[in-house]
Amino acid sequence: MRTPHTIRQQIAIYERRIRELECDLLCANTLLNEDPLTGLLNRRGFQQACTLLSAGASGHGIAISCAIIDLDNFKTINDRHGHAAGDRALCHFAEVLRMNLRPIDNAARVGGDEFALIFPDATGADTMDILARLHAALAELPLITDTGPHPLHFSAGVTQLRQAESVHEQLSRADAILLHAKRSGKCKVLLSP
Repeated sequence: MRTPHTIRQQIAIYERRIRELECDLLCANTLLNEDPLTGLLNRRGFQQACTLLSAGASGHGIAISCAIIDLDNFKTINDRHGHAAGDRALCHFAEVLRMNLRPIDNAARVGGDEFALIFPDATGADTMDILARLHAALAELPLITDTGPHPLHFSAGVTQLRQAESVHEQLSRADAILLHAKRSGKCKVLLSP
């Protein structure tokens, strides 16, 4: 027969194990949804955030804007300074990005030097203003390499969510606008009509 003391010990052991499992689950979730280099969301985490935002905004008339950003001349950084410098550039960009976004905005590294941003309760014009501030912040806070300061620049495509459009469709439009920005001379931010 178990004594009350033995039962309390077993309960304490189970409670500790539950806390350990919750911690393991949180760590696994972080690994699944976060880019390990920059600490931003990864593609999977960003898609989940978009799905939640889209569901919450649907039918409520909330303005949602997004941007797809590509660092300009990133290959040059890797070629001239090595991949470690390229990694530092990505981390530097992510940090300057965090400093210039609102707490409700979501940012992700979705591939090499490509980033996706989603801005709830923001028009395309609002997003253009945020990205202009980001360009200015990057000019003031250049990446420091062995050869001195190296300012980072980016091109972006910006879209505003249309009636009956999913956030994923909106992101596809932003990606197409980004291609136009890159082809028209880089360091450009274009807003979809």
